[in-house]
Amino acid sequence: MRLFLTALVASQMLPLTAGAQQPKQVEVINEPLVVEVVNPAPPSPPVRWQLVAFTSATYTGAMGGNFGVTQKCQLEFPNSRMCSIEEAVSTTSIPSGLSGHAWTHAQGAVGVVIFAGDPVSQSNNCFGWRSSLHTFTGNVISDEGTADVISDCDRARPIACCALVQ
Repeated sequence: MRLFLTALVASQMLPLTAGAQQPKQVEVINEPLVVEVVNPAPPSPPVRWQLVAFTSATYTGAMGGNFGVTQKCQLEFPNSRMCSIEEAVSTTSIPSGLSGHAWTHAQGAVGVVIFAGDPVSQSNNCFGWRSSLHTFTGNVISDEGTADVISDCDRARPIACCALVQ
């Protein structure tokens, strides 16, 4: 390190050789930072499912599985599907003409077979919407929004259908 400093000091003391140019003075200016501000698009409202109606047709729990249930909703309401309980009770624009009780998916269980206790005797979605046996049960919601009702799968009921809203 000492050798480097000695060499640096010595180089500064040496006279300029012939033909060498004097260093030019440089002026440094700090310009203000220019940033182009672009307004981003406002965030899209969240997409959610909302109850559009109960089907006019009624069905027992044997509806052809989850796809069969969706097809039955779409026969009456294009681009709809069976509501979950959560979607139905969270609906902010309540449709008119609701009457009685309609089949719904269990809370947070759209398309999932869930058993309570003995899998042969009870489920909360009529064994994946494939059974109309009295020994199976399914979730229903009332026309007043009561969602804690269970129905036997041999009962004919409309389907609570939901569609995407923004």
